[in-house]
Amino acid sequence: MGSMPKSFFTAALVICLVAIPVVAQPTIAPGFISLNPNEANQEVLINVTGGDAVEGINLFLEVGDGSSGPTITSVDLLTGTLFDGNNFGQNSLGPVSSRQAAEGTLTSAGTVNADGLLARVVFDTTGITDGTFDLNLDTSIGTTSFLDTVGGNIATNLTSGTLNIVPEPTSLALLGIGSLMLVARRKRA
Repeated sequence: MGSMPKSFFTAALVICLVAIPVVAQPTIAPGFISLNPNEANQEVLINVTGGDAVEGINLFLEVGDGSSGPTITSVDLLTGTLFDGNNFGQNSLGPVSSRQAAEGTLTSAGTVNADGLLARVVFDTTGITDGTFDLNLDTSIGTTSFLDTVGGNIATNLTSGTLNIVPEPTSLALLGIGSLMLVARRKRA
């Protein structure tokens, strides 16, 4: 039996490598998000970058450990997002607390590129005057993941965000004036 030339093996390797699709890993990194204190209906946009064809998403969000911080009042995966106009609707992925969200959607035809607006999330900070809280995508109720065409998970780069509740400058100024008045009053007494 004769030996095969090296060029045959090189050509076979190139053909195999070309036939294997390379899928870019999407990245979700909400970043640093400023919220107003004591205010309902604050919409935050969550984006995804760098992803190729996906057929759906299971989005899990959790504020801190899910026990304190701003509440999540709604999550919209459809309006103006990469799934807008190509979906079977949005589905809840199970019962969650007010500081958690578990939502999913699938495309109704083919795939979409995982690059652009992913979700609109509405927070409520009523009763919270200041503080910093993690916004987790890898949560106690599930891990956010995109879905491929057979329903399997696509490796996704997830980076938690930070929710920062900052008092308004006028509130800070009033607090400062009030403190100065108390100090002045105590000095007189």
